[in-house]
Amino acid sequence: MSLLPKNLAQFADKDYWEGFFKTRGDKAFDWYGEYPQLSTIVHKYVKAHDKILMVGCGNSKLSEDLYDLSYHNIVNIDISEQVIKQMNQKNAQLRPKMTYTRMDATQMEFGDCSFKSAIDKGTLDALLPDLEHKSLSLSMLDEVWRVINFFGTYMIISLAQDHVLTTLIDAFKDRVCIFRVHKLSESDEETDGFKMPVFAFIITKLKAMSGMTTIWETALQEDKCNRHTSSEELLSAVKECQYYQILRHKLSHGYKLEKGNQPSFEFYTPGLPEIPRYTMWVVDSSTNDSAKFDKKYSVFIVPQGKEAEQPFASKEGRTDLADSSGYQRLLVVSLDRGHVYHGLDEIKAELSLQVMQFAPAGTKEKTVLFLSLPEGIGVRDIVFQTQNSLSGDIYVEDVSGEDNSLVRHTFIGSSNEPVGSARVITKKGKNKKKRSVKLIVKAELVSSMERIIAAVACHCALLGPCLPSLLIVGLKCGTLATFIAEYIRGIAFQGVSCVEADSSMVSVAQQCYSLSQNLSLISGSSYNELLKGLEEKSYGCVILNGVSLDLLDQSLRLVKEDGLFLVSTDSVNCATVRSKLKGTFNLCQKLDLPEGSILFGCDRELKPSEQMFTEITAKVKEKLRSRDASSGDFAEVLSILESELNLMKFSTA
Repeated sequence: MSLLPKNLAQFADKDYWEGFFKTRGDKAFDWYGEYPQLSTIVHKYVKAHDKILMVGCGNSKLSEDLYDLSYHNIVNIDISEQVIKQMNQKNAQLRPKMTYTRMDATQMEFGDCSFKSAIDKGTLDALLPDLEHKSLSLSMLDEVWRVINFFGTYMIISLAQDHVLTTLIDAFKDRVCIFRVHKLSESDEETDGFKMPVFAFIITKLKAMSGMTTIWETALQEDKCNRHTSSEELLSAVKECQYYQILRHKLSHGYKLEKGNQPSFEFYTPGLPEIPRYTMWVVDSSTNDSAKFDKKYSVFIVPQGKEAEQPFASKEGRTDLADSSGYQRLLVVSLDRGHVYHGLDEIKAELSLQVMQFAPAGTKEKTVLFLSLPEGIGVRDIVFQTQNSLSGDIYVEDVSGEDNSLVRHTFIGSSNEPVGSARVITKKGKNKKKRSVKLIVKAELVSSMERIIAAVACHCALLGPCLPSLLIVGLKCGTLATFIAEYIRGIAFQGVSCVEADSSMVSVAQQCYSLSQNLSLISGSSYNELLKGLEEKSYGCVILNGVSLDLLDQSLRLVKEDGLFLVSTDSVNCATVRSKLKGTFNLCQKLDLPEGSILFGCDRELKPSEQMFTEITAKVKEKLRSRDASSGDFAEVLSILESELNLMKFSTA
């Protein structure tokens, strides 16, 4: 006779379990691991002196193993009379203080707050094979919540399938508790040959106090506990962990990544659980025939400071890197900020075992070759660091660019996408013995997005006489605001203002990027409050510069009639922004760039005459020359933009 049910719904049927345990006899059946696999998590949250409820005990050995370690106050319940009889016969003499009672976990006979701890190892998963059985499982969760004491813990060992995870969140989202999820080892349950990850849900019951809500936390990596702002955020973190396990299995069993799909993962150091030490991208060669590759797999270490460069920062660049390496699969690894690296040998020692889990099928080598650029792991020159309460640490660092030039980048948190960049020059002091002083080159915009925005802003002069003022919402590092204030003010605008609600970014702009004195900075603690304080239709041009699109409506009301509105956005939000601009202006145009799209709206089409454009370009070039600044890049952008406008490559949105 088969011990497995004909369908999953039988797991929730009492008669099925009676037959199961009668057939199996006294041979133990442990869901999701035995004591050795669960000991760490159990001892972390359940103490030997606790009164413990084992929910749906079955004939698992977990209670017996805990009893033998002095956990003597254990009450075991199960709906199967057969298994309760078996376990009482087995343990009555050996473990006399431990009890086994037949009881329905959805209608328990215990009083309120009777237990300090409760453990459920697979019972919820059995009661909830699908959402049709949700009401039954919610009854059990309600009952366990009732019988555990305040500050007691309810431990649920589960595969955390979608319907189980959402049911758990629904059950506890309106209760005052700490809801924490740990990832345990992989189970023996297989799906298409894949061992599924096991999770422990630790729910700590708290006393209700005014204003308190559920605290959502995950501990999905060793020594790393994250607090989440919502249940949706926790759900996403658990699903990402499950995705990683599934993908890791697929990658090592012949799965070919689709073109452009480069899954990334972060690895942490136990001593610094909040800051990732390594970020990795799995990149397959664009050549589809794996049989053509003699070399299967290698790891490329991106030197420190090079993360923002095109070969490593973009999917296209990493694909080109993989193709040029000659390997079927390349694991691209960046060395994240906040850590010290003592050389390539140290990195190899830390990663050699970890990276083999991403090797493609057919890899015979037990070790992997590590590649890098000639300069090795590089040196990170962090010139300024501060904290942002909302987005994390802010780093300003100088890296060597092309032709040995120096480029200054600003990064927030662990992201390798700079929020601002500028070129740096070194000017020697009059006293040759003194150290050189680094100065930011104001006239050059490193970001192509910012160069295009500045060039479009120049064309405001085509709308009529010099407009009253330009407003930039979002300072970032101040590079765009400084450029416009220094070189376009007086040509297209009488004045340039900028709104910024993040004081840490103001500090970065002022201390690291030579923020222009010609810029009127409007700062405070809230964008909404700052924008409310500005007069309606008082700006000839408004630029939404990398801030939340929630500010779109408030910013649009500030544009004068016949004025210009500019916004940079990504592909996800482009359609929403375009719809809003089309409902506000007679004309809405868009330019797509690799890093995003620029949309602008106005009531009159920008169709400049050659003479007028020449006059504008000449004025800007003269300003650049008069300040001893490099004009080549920006002049080129002006020319390209002129061609774009005339040929209507700016698509009408």
